[in-house]
Amino acid sequence: MMQSKIFSRARIRALSILLACLLPVTFIGCRKQETPQKTDSDNQIFYYEDTTGYTETSDVTELVRLTVSFTDASNKQRQGNIYIQLRPDVAPLTVANFQNLVSRGFYNGLTFHRIYPGFMIQGGDPAGNGTGSSETNVVGEFSENGRPNSLSHLRGTISMARSDDKDSASSQFFIVHRDSAAKSLDGKYAAFGTVVYGMEVVDGITNVEKNPNGSNEYGTLTTPLYPVTILSAVFVQPAE
Repeated sequence: MMQSKIFSRARIRALSILLACLLPVTFIGCRKQETPQKTDSDNQIFYYEDTTGYTETSDVTELVRLTVSFTDASNKQRQGNIYIQLRPDVAPLTVANFQNLVSRGFYNGLTFHRIYPGFMIQGGDPAGNGTGSSETNVVGEFSENGRPNSLSHLRGTISMARSDDKDSASSQFFIVHRDSAAKSLDGKYAAFGTVVYGMEVVDGITNVEKNPNGSNEYGTLTTPLYPVTILSAVFVQPAE
């Protein structure tokens, strides 16, 4: 009987020691499994103020709103609206083509794939790299193609991108960043509208971080590191 008591106490002592060892391990193990959870601030979107009062419409109008999302240089997610006044009096064929693409939702989800600070931002390519287009080309409405165009490529002007073929414009467009672009662009590209609100969004886009492997022929970095996305392109009208 005495031997049995000694054995029981030994077992109890052994179990106590074992539990004392296991408990700290279990606690530390739980802490290791804890991972930081994203808070609302991690996913926070900073919106540019929009005081236009314009409202979306299903009608085809001469006023288009581009809603753009991008990651700025400080790694903050930004979103803002760019309002474009189309000019069919200057480039009727180009405006009709652009309106058709907007009506179809063609630009929704595409990107600005070329960001050239001090010059322009270019987007509207379904391939996302400057090689894509829609299935339709439009006649180049600019003077070097025998079509007068009085709209100069000053800051905020929207114009059609093209290849060396003067009638190759399709879906890609660009927004001029600085007035200095006019000297090299006027007469060579079909300007068809003007940004009437939201140039601060364009300015923000030009400052995004660039891909170090995405330089142009002059060695300037022009490819954004993170997507600059056109969330939507819609027709709008002044609020009633």
